Formats: sequence, structure tokens, C-alpha cells
Amino acid sequence: NGQFGFRSLLSVEPNGKNLLKVYAEQHDIAAATRPKNSDRLLLVTMGRSPLKTEITIQEPDGKRKVIVPEEDGFATPVDFDDAQLPLFSDNGMQIATLASNPTRNNELYSVLPELKRLTVSQRPEFAKIKWAEFKEVSFPAPDGRMIHATLVQKPGLDTSKKHPAFLSNIYANSGKMAWGGYFENYAAMELDMVVLKVDFRASWGYGGEFNSGYYRQMGLI
Repeated sequence: NGQFGFRSLLSVEPNGKNLLKVYAEQHDIAAATRPKNSDRLLLVTMGRSPLKTEITIQEPDGKRKVIVPEEDGFATPVDFDDAQLPLFSDNGMQIATLASNPTRNNELYSVLPELKRLTVSQRPEFAKIKWAEFKEVSFPAPDGRMIHATLVQKPGLDTSKKHPAFLSNIYANSGKMAWGGYFENYAAMELDMVVLKVDFRASWGYGGEFNSGYYRQMGLI
């Protein structure tokens, strides 16, 4: 229909014919690769949410296995307009990754043959930090498109009352649930503020129209 679709993986013959869908779902692929000595595909996908990623392994016969190192976070390091790949062996049978969430920086995980956290890089003082709640929320934009965001607030906050609030980082990809530092947590826990981290128009994770169709709409929802 002339519109962009979601970021997908297709195959095509050398002559440019016989275009086939390999991985084409109603969500974006954030990264994709094939190990040197294997026909399995290693994908970083956004099947659970535009704010989170998981690792999807697709075998040559089309069977898939989804692995989630961080339930409410990113399965690999996040870049501005996509995600990084996991680490993998040439035969694709050993996989490791750096995964994070809003309350913990990237840590090394074994993904295959066993999902297991391998590192604890924080100093002992890190365990003393009191963390806010980081909750995924969504709401419709004026054009009806659903917008996703991360709401940051102190646990037990009385939401029947008004509280000072602000939008954090008014730019694309600001709502992603990866490690981003301590700023929003400080505002919520120490200043009793409510923070909304929004994936503004031009963010990835929502298909090509949302990602690229931001002419005269940058910074708008």
C-alpha cells in the first residue's frame, strides 16, 4: 500500500526475484545476524513491547526460540536507532549478551547453552539505592497512534493527589526500558516528582511509518 512496514527480515535470490518473508511480524527487529558457520539466525526482537527486547533464535526450518535475559529491560545494549547484537560463537551454539534494565547497568549473561547471569559489576553501595517504580504505560496520540512510555514514581505514591511532574528528554527513543542512569530515579525518590519517559514520534520499535514519518513532527507525540 506504499507505506513502511515493521523492520523485517526477507530473503531474495541473486537475480532479485523470489522475495520471501523470513521474519516479518507486527513488531520491529532491532538487530539481526547469522553466525559464520551456521544457518540459524540470531535476532534481537521487540515482540513483547516497543520498550523492551528479547533474543530470538530462528532455525533453518523456521522454528523459533525466544530468550529473555531481562524481563523488564533490554536483552542487548541499546543504540540510538537500533540495538546491538549478542556475542556468539562461529557455530551459533554459544551465545552471551550484555543485558540491562532501568535499575541496573549492563551485566554479562550466558544465553546458550544456559541462561545465567555471569557478572555483578556494581560496588556494594549500589545495593543501598532505593529505587522508584518503572512502569510501562501507553496512551493514544492525537492521530490515534498508541504511544508507549515509562512512568517513574516513588513506590506507594498517593496518585489521588497532584505531584510535580516532567517529561524526561524530549526526543526519540526516550522511553526505552534500558539502563539510563540515575537522574529520573533521583527526581522520583528524592524530590517526590513523577517522571514520564516518552518514545516520541521518530522512535524505533513501532514500524517504519512512526520511525521515519516525522516530517514537521519531531518531538511530538
